[in-house]
Amino acid sequence: LYLYRRGGTLVELLRVEEGIATAAGDGNVTFAAIGSGIYALAAGQPLSLVFDAGAPVAALAIASDTAFFYATPEAVGYCDGPGSGFPFLRAKGADLRVHGENLFLHIAGHGVLRCGPVSSFAAMPQDLRTAAAQTGS
Repeated sequence: LYLYRRGGTLVELLRVEEGIATAAGDGNVTFAAIGSGIYALAAGQPLSLVFDAGAPVAALAIASDTAFFYATPEAVGYCDGPGSGFPFLRAKGADLRVHGENLFLHIAGHGVLRCGPVSSFAAMPQDLRTAAAQTGS
């Protein structure tokens, strides 16, 4: 995984034996999906597993320096700390983008869904997170 800096230089961020399926970052922190695991990489910090989605991760979108959205082949989820991830939408083949306070989900064959505000996901009470994780919607 490389970072392309302004001025045209490349910086190697991560080299792993397994393939990196997707990555998202903001210049301070980068989240990388390797298999079903989502790892955080930040300057001066060791690579650390943040969340295991339980299925291969196909897409990531950064929400903040500690939070991200992820998509597996069957669901879309949110995570804002080690082990705190949960699926909140059943969706096959979703691609993700965050722009400002909006999360855009492109769901193949169905169109684009806009969710927001992105910051509201961090305020979701634990009981709702648990219920969403159990149902995936």
